[in-house]
Parts: sequence; C-alpha cells; structure tokens
Amino acid sequence: MIDHVFLPHEAEVIKSIPLSNRPVQDIQIWAFTNTGEYSVKSAYKMIQTQHLRSSHGQSSNHSQSNKIWKAIWAAKVCNKIKTYIWRACRDIFPTKANLTRRKKLFDAGCDCCEDGVESTDNALLSCTYADMVRKSTCLREIMAHSTNLSFVDVVDHIMQRKNDPEIAIFFTTNWMIWNKQNEAHHGTSRPDPPFLAMTAIACALEYLEANYGLS
Repeated sequence: MIDHVFLPHEAEVIKSIPLSNRPVQDIQIWAFTNTGEYSVKSAYKMIQTQHLRSSHGQSSNHSQSNKIWKAIWAAKVCNKIKTYIWRACRDIFPTKANLTRRKKLFDAGCDCCEDGVESTDNALLSCTYADMVRKSTCLREIMAHSTNLSFVDVVDHIMQRKNDPEIAIFFTTNWMIWNKQNEAHHGTSRPDPPFLAMTAIACALEYLEANYGLS
C-alpha cells in the first residue's frame, strides 16, 4: 500500500520509521497540534496554511502564483519531474526539517554540508553537494544571480527566461539531486557532482529531442 501511494523515496522514509516491539494499540494522531489531538482551530489553521502555500508558493511576490504553477505543468519534462518540482515549491517533501517539525525526527541537520538544516531550500539550493552539481552545468551564471532566493523564486526566475533546454536541465538536475540525497540517507554513495550534472543534462536533452524535436 505504501509503495503504491507514495513516491519511492517517501515510501522508504515511512517504512524506516521504527515500530514498537510491544503489542500496543494503534492510535490516531493529528499532526498539526503539539498534543496530537484534533481541534477545529488547528484544522482551520492547517487549511489556511496549505491554501497560502498553494496560492503563493512561499514567495514574496503573490501575483506570480498562478503563473508559476501553470508554467511548471507546461514545462517540457516528464510528468514525474513536473510533480517533483511542484511538490518542492510547496515544501511538502519529507525533509529532515519537516519530519522534525512533525516530531518524527529529532535532528534536522543536513548530512551533506553539516552546517545547516535539511530543508527543501537547503537540500536543493545551498547544500554544498547541490551547489557543486549545478556549477557543473550551464546554470552556473544563472544561479549566481539567485542567491538568497527561495526554491520557488528560483523556479520562477528560471521559467521567466523561457528557454526550454535551460528549464529542462534545471528541473532534471534538481530531481536527480533530491533522489541522490535521499539514497545517501540509506548508505548509497553520492556520484561525483560533474558526473551527476552530465547525466542530468543528457537525460533532459534526450527527452526534449525525443518528444519535442529540440536539442
């Protein structure tokens, strides 16, 4: 059931949650209160927060929200990568920061750079490994002008350039970075940044050429 409902890396995180060895009775926990108990007030707050994120993507420019969501779904990449970018912009990945906030973990530190919290923005933008991967692509100069932006703002910046190969490479590169970061949590070594960058570029351009005749 878990493998059918969730993405592979999310299923791995869920299945890695330790279960009690004692025959305790299952109980329902509401994740949006400190006590785990449901309340109408907490449900209302949760809905308002999700609505704000889906409408504004945690961006300071609220007027861009509808435009950026439409642009993501129109991008020339496969659907699983579009879904990944959409979820990253909404910050709904099981990052250590999010899992700690939900009291599933107690350490939110990034395993890679060891000097920050593993949030979506950190894992995909400021983490040392992610930065090294992008510096091995054509995105180096573009990203140099995106310092201190959130991930959704960087996506918006890339989309505004209206360059299909750049968009495809950015989306595919970040998708691969996220997958390799998650594999590293389970003991798999990360590939060298230049190798991962070249793999992402090749996959992005191959998809563009096969499906849109672009190269």
